[in-house]
Amino acid sequence: MARYRRSAAGACLSREAARGAALPVCTRLHLRDAHRATGRSGDGAQSAISGGADRLHAGRDRSGGKLPTRLCRGAGVFAAGSGRVRAESGGFHRPRHRRPDRPDGGATEGRLRPDRRLHRRAGTALARAAQPGLNNLSKYRRVLDTGGGIGAIGGQPAQVRLCGCEDRCRRRRHARRVRVDFDLIVRNGYVVDGTGLPRRRVDIGIRDGRIAKIGRLADEKATDEIDAQGRIVAPGIVDAHTHYDPQITFDPYATMSCFHGVTTVLGGNCGFSVAPVRREDQPFMTGVFASVEDMDPIALSGVAWDDFETFDEFLRSLKDKLGVNFACYVGHSNIRRWVMGDAAIERAATAGEITEMRRIVAEAMAAGAAGLSSSAAPTHNDIHGRPVPSRLAAREELLALVEEVGAYGSGSICFLPATVISGFTQEDLDYLIEIGKRCGLPVVIQGLGGRGKVDAPTATWDQAVEFLDKATREGAPIYSLLIARPFDRAVAFDESNKLWAAVPSWQRMTLLPVEDRAALLRDPAARDEMRFAVENYNRDPARGTTLPAPQWDSVWIDTSPSMAAADFDGLSVADLAKAKGVAPGDYALDLALADNFETKMRWRTETPEWASAVGKAQLDPRMIIGTSDGGAHLAKDDQSDWSSYFLGSWVRDRKVWSLEEGIRQITQVPAALLGFHDRGTLKVGGWADIMIFDPETIGPWRKEFVRDLPGGVGRYKAFGRGVHATIVNGQPIVIEGELTGRLPGVVVRPH
Repeated sequence: MARYRRSAAGACLSREAARGAALPVCTRLHLRDAHRATGRSGDGAQSAISGGADRLHAGRDRSGGKLPTRLCRGAGVFAAGSGRVRAESGGFHRPRHRRPDRPDGGATEGRLRPDRRLHRRAGTALARAAQPGLNNLSKYRRVLDTGGGIGAIGGQPAQVRLCGCEDRCRRRRHARRVRVDFDLIVRNGYVVDGTGLPRRRVDIGIRDGRIAKIGRLADEKATDEIDAQGRIVAPGIVDAHTHYDPQITFDPYATMSCFHGVTTVLGGNCGFSVAPVRREDQPFMTGVFASVEDMDPIALSGVAWDDFETFDEFLRSLKDKLGVNFACYVGHSNIRRWVMGDAAIERAATAGEITEMRRIVAEAMAAGAAGLSSSAAPTHNDIHGRPVPSRLAAREELLALVEEVGAYGSGSICFLPATVISGFTQEDLDYLIEIGKRCGLPVVIQGLGGRGKVDAPTATWDQAVEFLDKATREGAPIYSLLIARPFDRAVAFDESNKLWAAVPSWQRMTLLPVEDRAALLRDPAARDEMRFAVENYNRDPARGTTLPAPQWDSVWIDTSPSMAAADFDGLSVADLAKAKGVAPGDYALDLALADNFETKMRWRTETPEWASAVGKAQLDPRMIIGTSDGGAHLAKDDQSDWSSYFLGSWVRDRKVWSLEEGIRQITQVPAALLGFHDRGTLKVGGWADIMIFDPETIGPWRKEFVRDLPGGVGRYKAFGRGVHATIVNGQPIVIEGELTGRLPGVVVRPH
């Protein structure tokens, strides 16, 4: 477990420091994160920072119980199990017996005894921070911890109090000041800088959110230090395809992505974003998010809709409220709805309406949009089954809008063509090249590589390579996102299942009361209709969604009240049906009846065919690895562990990539593609977005269903192994699997 410490310039220590509470620290620091308060012994200042994180701890308690590692807020390193704190000078301060915690979990009150030796070292220059007005010493800085729950959204603010030694410190005018070179030093790690170059055993010094020095920093001091203990210190991961734009308004950490080393997320994909949206159109956009991305309308009520209408207002509303860095496309469907109202889902736009749309795109780009996203995918319908607005856009409309984005010379275009599910037609491929030529920016699509066809993942790969080569020759920078993690979704026989949308007979069955469902499945005529319906799901966009239904050879039983686990372990529904001599559809429906519709299954695609297709596709430089779809489909799955899967499976186990090149693929490559040129690498002058992980243990761990979204709405949360710290703009937001409560994230703009 990594060790976290604070330099001798840090502060006076207390009994609460020894037991791992949020440390009350007296030091001459820049108290920009706390309410200032003067006073004598026992007085203090409280931090009203929110964000939902457990207090971080260190060492062991007096009963011998192990406490989780914490980022130390004191003058030295906690000696594990010793009950005392070693100062940088080598001296020790032993805390008095601590009082029991208050019932609310906060620190006990009372005067705290300082270590006088530390005051002789640090002196008045450190202690005077307790006085208001002394906030102009930029060399000295302090950031406060908060309280809450691990991975929680919201949480109670921590109590942060001064140590009560201000008077004593003020009297020691003769004491010298202690210089601090950096805000944070990450020591003793192997730095993989994201360029693909070999790792180096060096330290990283961070000041004002940026990397100030990379090298041997044995003699330099910092306010905070992290001992990486020989682990990998790499750039934070950039996730190029998420739908976190609604969730980020009430979950500043974009959980669970932050726990997997992700420091920057891009929202607003697939043609719709949380803004711009007029007040009267909020129900419409809520319906789009609910229908296309399976977001619960009750959870979406947690979005701060009243804080914004325009895209600029949305980005401004996030100031000082972000744990991770956030970027966002402006959605084509939003723009059409803003300009055309209800007509946006009925007809093509007029020339005047297109001109107005161009104006809105220009405003969004000026405000900091990452680009424009649009969709013609037949699976994208509103809550009433009507095509989302962008699907009705004529080609000249979209070409005009991407041209407007291109005028800014930065950013990218996200587009889903009409034939993305069934397999690209030549007409759509030519359209993509024209989009790339018109905007002169990277065009990011989906559907090439391992996702091309459900039944034969490699069937379209040769065509994809030929198309990408042609686009490259013609100067159209086309890239395709590649899902390098197996598809894994919950399959059920009730209304929670949206996977039967392209199988009408099965979809109708899930919407019935349990008694009526049972009667339906005992009807021979209904059985005849449903038996092979899943294999023959709808493939005609004119008849509705064409989203592929679960394929029985990739569907596995999770739990069944009527079966012992040993009877289905390792066998797909297709295997079980074959052994029984029945059609897979009949086997699944019979099992549902036997279980009173409580059967739980998983649709997982990690087959040898899938691995071969994805292993080959990811080596093409036009394929962008990773898409969490973060914030979407959370009632079925949480794919935020994609990066942990990639580093554990494709890099460590399958050795498709070296560690250095594998890291570059999920950091520098997407950052450069999206125009985030000061992200994705560790370089002097660049932003200090960092992940620290163990390459031998990193990978997915478990998934847990919890109800922590607004309104008590449930979701899956994907936990991982091996990531020890996530640092955003020089401040740790996750340490040893716990949120720190800090909010250092910013809105990232392409440039």
